[in-house]
Amino acid sequence: MKISRITLFLLLLLAGNSLGQFTYIGTPSEKVSSATNALIKLKQDTLYVPTQDGLFKKSVMSNDTLWIPAGFQGMKINDFVLIGQDSIVCVVDSTQGNTVFISINNGASFTNSTNGFGGTGIDFQSGSRLDVNPNNHHEIIAMTGSCVARSTDFCGSWTPIYLTWGYSVYQPSVLRYQPLNSAYIYTGGELSLFDSYLSYSHNSGTNWAISAVEPNNAVNGIAFHPTNADTILIGKEGKIARSIDKGITWSDVFTTPNYEYIYSIVYDESNSNTLYAAGAINGTNDTVRIFRSLDGGSNWGEWVNETFPNSDKQVISMIMHNTILCILTRDHFGNLTGVYKLDPATASIPEITTNDQLNVFPNPFSSETTLQTIKPLKNATLTMENCFGQTVKHIEHLSGQLLTLSRDDLPGGVYVIHLTEENKIYTHKLIITDK
Repeated sequence: MKISRITLFLLLLLAGNSLGQFTYIGTPSEKVSSATNALIKLKQDTLYVPTQDGLFKKSVMSNDTLWIPAGFQGMKINDFVLIGQDSIVCVVDSTQGNTVFISINNGASFTNSTNGFGGTGIDFQSGSRLDVNPNNHHEIIAMTGSCVARSTDFCGSWTPIYLTWGYSVYQPSVLRYQPLNSAYIYTGGELSLFDSYLSYSHNSGTNWAISAVEPNNAVNGIAFHPTNADTILIGKEGKIARSIDKGITWSDVFTTPNYEYIYSIVYDESNSNTLYAAGAINGTNDTVRIFRSLDGGSNWGEWVNETFPNSDKQVISMIMHNTILCILTRDHFGNLTGVYKLDPATASIPEITTNDQLNVFPNPFSSETTLQTIKPLKNATLTMENCFGQTVKHIEHLSGQLLTLSRDDLPGGVYVIHLTEENKIYTHKLIITDK
C-alpha cells in the first residue's frame, strides 16, 4: 500500500507531537474545591478527585475522558481519605455545622459524622484537610481554620490537639501524618497576616512547635522522603524548601524562575533521588511547567514546559502510580481544567542549546561515540541520564578535548549527558541504537 507524501508528513507530525505531551483523561466536574487546593488521590489503580459536586473516580490505566461519580454528589468536598477497601471520610464546606461525612460502602451511601467537629456554637465551620493514621485507621485528624482535631473512634468524637475551635487562618493547606512515623504530625499554610507557617508535633500531638515562618509567603504542599523520616520538602510561593531534621529548620533549595507557586512535590516511585514539582504563576497562565531534581532535592531544573493555548492552567496536585505522573489542573478562578497523565519514560527531553561548544559523533551510535569540546577540559565530570532521569554513567577527572564514550551494556534509547567543569556545564542529547 502506498502512502502519500501528505499522509506521511501528518504521521510524522503526529508522532512528533505525541512525544513529551500530556495525555488528557477528562474533567470530572466543573469546579474543584475553592477553599483550598484539591488533592488527587489514588487507591490501587483508581484515581479520585474532589469537586464541588462530590467525588469522581476513574482507572489510572484508562486514557478515555470518562469519570464516574464516586459518592457524596452535590456536596462541596474540600478533602477526603480512602481507608481500607470500602471506607471514605470527607470534610466539606459546612452547611449548618455539617462538616464530616463517612461512607463505609465505597461511596454508595454516606452519613453525617460531624459529631461536634468545629465546636459548639460554630454553625459554619468548614473542614479543609484531614488525614488518617497509617498505623491505626480508626484515628483521624482534621483541620478547621488552624485548629487540628483528632478522633480515635472513627469520627465518633473529636478533640482539639492543636489550638482550639474557632482559630482561623487565611489559607490552611497542609495536614499530614508522617507516613514512616505516625507520631510526627504536620500542619501549615498561610497565617492571617500572610506569613507562611508549618507547625509540627513529634509526640503524637502532645506538644507543638512552629517553623518555616516567612513574611508574605505560604506553605502550599508537603512531600516526605519515602525511607528517611528526617527529610521533608515543602512547596512555597516562589520556592522549594527542605528540612533534614524532621521540620525543625529549613533551607531554600530552589527559587522558581517566574515566582511560580509550588503546590505539589512528589517522589519518583522507582528512584527516591528523583522528584517532580509543579504549581503556577499567580493569576492567568497558559503554560504548565514541571521541575525535576535528580539528586534528592538539592538541585532543580525545568523538565517539562508545555503551553495550552487559550487555556488558564495551574497544577494544583500530582500523584505518581507505576512511574506515571497524574496531574490535576484548574484555572485561577477555581474551575477544574482537566486531569492529565505524563509518562517520564516518553516525555521529550527539551532541545538543548550548547552554542556548538560540544559536538558528538556519531550520534546516533551503537557501540561508542566521541565527544569533542571547543576548548580542552580540565578535571571535568560526565554524568549520563536515561529517559527516567536516572544516572547510568558517572565519570570524574576527565581532561582533554576528545573523549570516547562507550555504550557498555546500556539499552537503546534517548540519553542526556552533562559535562561539568567548574561553573560551566555542556549538555547534549544522545541516541543509542541497536544494530
